[in-house]
Amino acid sequence: MLAAKKLGLEDIPVMVAAGWSEAQKRAYVIADNKLTLNGGWDDELLKVELDGLQALDFDLALTGFSLDEIGALAGDAPGPAEGGIETPGAGAYKEQYGVIVVCSSQTDQAEIYERLKGEGLTVKVVTT
Repeated sequence: MLAAKKLGLEDIPVMVAAGWSEAQKRAYVIADNKLTLNGGWDDELLKVELDGLQALDFDLALTGFSLDEIGALAGDAPGPAEGGIETPGAGAYKEQYGVIVVCSSQTDQAEIYERLKGEGLTVKVVTT
């Protein structure tokens, strides 16, 4: 607002987030900052925000970051996750699998796993 006043603008463009979910608001902040290529990032804070969006089952691709960028923030290397299950970063997924399926529930995950395995495909379940 101060910059608009200094420029003598009478009308200021705004983005109204009325009716947006908490996840949509948070994702917009990330995507808006990603679009300004001159902006810098606090990688730790960005990782926390992306993890928060993922916990809300939000599609992280809508933030403007590629799977490789998201994987790099996660360390992009296999390592023990919660429960001792290995969780490779997005880059590792890309190298190992032709298709990545993200499920919002364990029930969906189990059904898709069984269906794909039943079709003779090599299937690996990855949790985050």
